[in-house]
Amino acid sequence: MEQHSFYGDDVRWFIGTVVNHNDPALLRRVQVRIHGIHPTSHIELENADLPWATVMAPTTSGGTSGLGLDPALKPGAQVFGMFFDGKMSQTPIVFGSIPHISVPSEEQEQAYQEAQRSNPVSIGYGLGQVDPALARAAGLTSTATNAAGGSYTAYPAMSTADIEKVIRSEALDRNMDPAVAVRIYRAEGYGVYQSQIPRSGNGSLGGLEASFGPFQLYTGGGLGNDYESGTGRKLADDNTVNGITNQIRFALDKAVDQGWTPWYGRIPAGVGSREGFNYGGQESVTLRNWS
Repeated sequence: MEQHSFYGDDVRWFIGTVVNHNDPALLRRVQVRIHGIHPTSHIELENADLPWATVMAPTTSGGTSGLGLDPALKPGAQVFGMFFDGKMSQTPIVFGSIPHISVPSEEQEQAYQEAQRSNPVSIGYGLGQVDPALARAAGLTSTATNAAGGSYTAYPAMSTADIEKVIRSEALDRNMDPAVAVRIYRAEGYGVYQSQIPRSGNGSLGGLEASFGPFQLYTGGGLGNDYESGTGRKLADDNTVNGITNQIRFALDKAVDQGWTPWYGRIPAGVGSREGFNYGGQESVTLRNWS
């Protein structure tokens, strides 16, 4: 009996990244950049030229014409599947998604911010151009997007990489676990300066919540007020390298005194109120090296 590449002996499986879920044929397909087959650069192979992959539905779906469930896959999702046509590898099918968190590089974050300034609703990205909003939405932040609008103050004067370097250094100086401090930062002010949560009235500025900096110091009756009264600075005008460094030092001192309780982002980040203190068996201390 002749065997064809469509038979199970020649099955080729793959892992890939969804780059588009808006199927013009309305067949609930997704375009996937497949690792090891498609180049990582979308300059060499544009997203528009990638194959459309059928998405397998569960047995609880209708499974007949006009009946079924829409897949919830979004651009940036990592998926697992196989090719219907074996070694020809032109007709992919997706079996499911693989949970993951894609944290953007400094260059990707800067490119994203520049794109958002010129076009706040732009979403174009592919493999090697991870959308920072998706990374933050994966349980890493409560201030993920510029969709509410905003001003230049929405973006920090320091890169995320430089901010994390300062946080790690200052945390170690206080005998705090630097990894935990960074997790709180990523759950609070990662990639933004002013919060992008819509808000009006007290505790708002420009239609957004008046929380600022890496640790989102809130000026509507929170640590932001303590910072402003203790330093004589206005957080809305403190978006400089010196200002952000000062805010980090202040926030970590407050964390030593009060734990992580004032930061709501600790909940999706899975950080306990006293987690990460007394690091290395040394008692955590405040340094008061902010002014």
